[in-house]
Parts: sequence; structure tokens; C-alpha cells
Amino acid sequence: MDKKQNYYGEVWFPDNEKQKCFCVLSFDDDQILLTTNLVPVDIFLKTPNVNKILGVFNVLGCFSFFDCLPINCSYGLITHVRYKPKYSFNNMNSSFIINDYKQIKTKKIFVQNDTIIKWMFPSFAYNSNQNKLTIDMNEKTVFYKIDEIKLKITIRQYPHFRYKRSSDYVISNIGCLDFEFKDSKSIYEMIDIYYKFKKILFFVFGEFERFREFKFYLLREEKPIRFFINDREICRTPFSLVEMEYKEIKTGLLELLKSIYTNKDFLYCLNQLMENHISEHITVHQKFITSIISYEAFYHRFGIAKNITLKQKIKKNKCVFKKIKEFDNLQWEKFVAKVVDTRTNYVHGIDKKKEIFSDSLDLIGVSFLFDSVIAYSLLKHTLKELKDKEEILDRYAGKSKQKLSNFQKKEEF
Repeated sequence: MDKKQNYYGEVWFPDNEKQKCFCVLSFDDDQILLTTNLVPVDIFLKTPNVNKILGVFNVLGCFSFFDCLPINCSYGLITHVRYKPKYSFNNMNSSFIINDYKQIKTKKIFVQNDTIIKWMFPSFAYNSNQNKLTIDMNEKTVFYKIDEIKLKITIRQYPHFRYKRSSDYVISNIGCLDFEFKDSKSIYEMIDIYYKFKKILFFVFGEFERFREFKFYLLREEKPIRFFINDREICRTPFSLVEMEYKEIKTGLLELLKSIYTNKDFLYCLNQLMENHISEHITVHQKFITSIISYEAFYHRFGIAKNITLKQKIKKNKCVFKKIKEFDNLQWEKFVAKVVDTRTNYVHGIDKKKEIFSDSLDLIGVSFLFDSVIAYSLLKHTLKELKDKEEILDRYAGKSKQKLSNFQKKEEF
């Protein structure tokens, strides 16, 4: 499906199939928008969410739209409304109708996402010096089983060939995720499992693009259903964590996946950590405060001595801080005191007339340093039984140290 195009068709309300209205289906990034003169009878009294709209469109087939929010209404001789559905389901079958998405059950999800290509390695590469294109025709497939929740995850990558018009031959890389369950899952569980995988990939790779395609199979049905949802929750940001390719983390990936799906403490800390990297319009002061909160949350969940001050919590992780940023003894003591005083100033509004971090670049650097220490500590705790954990941890610390140096000032913060 080309999301740059508009698609034309008819839509109607489930309780009045005879009243069909023209509709234009368009995309705003991943969000489906419906522009139509199909209007609820009470549109003039209020602007309600329309629970369900059905439709059929050229090329695409049949749709069921749910929780449709009217975001733009035009009144006059001709009234039209633009709806923003929360969930959309598509199938080429002319009799396809989903009556209640909350009752959907599935055992298999298929997601196409280009981040898999970047994270692993492309199926083809172009050598500009030799003017040569090298293509690996083999499909790369890896499996991960999380027995605790009876889930199998398949990561696939392969080349795809197609003709474009009559003269162009297009070669593209395809990256896919397959989620298979032993027990059936609801639509909410399906989305949650996908988003948790996104969080792990963002954690180790620093980005996760919006999906190109999302399909699932209804029970006892052979043909897949296409599913559309606003997939903006986790995408690349300027201050993402480090980038570790698949080959650099593959030995520890299973343990990370087990943790995100089965360990509530790990999930809580990762959610706290990611607030700085997925939240929009966050100030540098808020970034600093969020990092300190995330650090204390990690220590509360995984620390041995919990009822201690922030200063003590920082000093107990001195070796990890020094892996990511170099400190001599004097700089270290000054840094710890400055962090505590800055937290006191910004959180409690207590100005002790002491030296604090106030420069924007310094605050970003300190925030990233704390986030990196949290991420390193989460990795260390999760991979504690892994033979090559030290190699992975050293690699992560080295990448964090390099990234920190890229945006800190020449002066030591």
C-alpha cells in the first residue's frame, strides 16, 4: 500500500447500510484519515466519537473502522467530516466485517519494519569503487522462544524483486517480525507484545521506525487481516541511546526478550528510562530530572541497599560512571555534589547558593550519562548468566562514552 496516495470508496454506518457516502481515505504518516459526508444525526449537538464505520475502497477492499474521532467538520450546503479512526482493519474479502474488535483472537502476527534491515545487515550492497552490486539471495532467519509466555519470535530478512512499470526493475530489502502464540491473544495483547519488542530494539539500537505492514490471522482463517494503528510511540530521536547492531548483541538478545516479557521490574525501569527519548517537547531541565528519577527507580528495584541517599546511590556505582566518563578523584566528588545540589534546586526549589548544572548542554550530558549508567546496569543484571557478558558490557560502555563525547562541551561538566 502506498501511503502517499489517496484511495476512494464508500462508507456507511453499520445500522444503516443503505445510506452509503463517498469517502477519501488518506494517510498522515501512519494515521488513517477519512474525509466524507457521512455524518451522525447528532453531529450538530456535539462532536461524538463514532464507534464504528464500515467501508469499501478501490484497490484496498473492505474496511472496519473503530473509535472514529471527528477532527474537522465543515457545515453549509454540503456537510463533510474528517474522521481519525483509532483502529482500522482491512481485508480484500467483500463480506469482511469485524463487529467488535475487542473480541478478536489471534495466534500469529506479521509485521514488516525497515529497522530490522538496518539492525541486522542488508541483503545487498553496492560497491561504488567497483561499480558492483552484491546480492545475498538467502533469507536470514533467527528464532527466539520465550517459554514462560509460550511465544515464538521470528526475525526475517530477505531481498525482494519487482517490476515498476515496464522498464524498471526494483530490488529492495525486506525486514519482518513474526510473533506466534500457543494460546490465542486479544488485540490489546497483540499490540502490547509488538510494542515491547520495539522497546527492546530501541534500547539496544536507539531507534525503531513505524511499521510498513501489520497483519494477523484470525482463528480458523487462512487469509490475513491488515491492521492499522498510529505507530508513533517509539521512533528515532536526537538523544537516543547507543546503537548496537544485531551481531553485537545477539548472544544476549534472548535474555533481554525474556526480561521485557516476564520481568515487571525490568519493564518498569526501561519505561522510565525511555521517557527522555520518546517524549515530545521535553525541556533539558525535565530531561535531567527524569534521568535522576529513573536512576532512583532502578536502584529501588534492583539495588541491594535501598534506603540510602541519592549521593550514596551515585557513589555505589562509581565504577560504572567511570566506564562511560573519565573522572579523577577531585572531579568525581565535585560531580556527585553538583548533581545532588542540582536535583535539590530543580525538584524542591531550594536554592542553597551552591554550584549547579544550568547550561543546557551540560544538563543534556549529565542526563545522558545517568541514562547510560541505568542502561548498562540493566544489561548487567539481565545478562548476568551469559558467558560473554563482559564483552557486551564493555562494548556498550564504549559506545556510550563515544556518544557522550559527541555532544558535551570541551569544558568538563
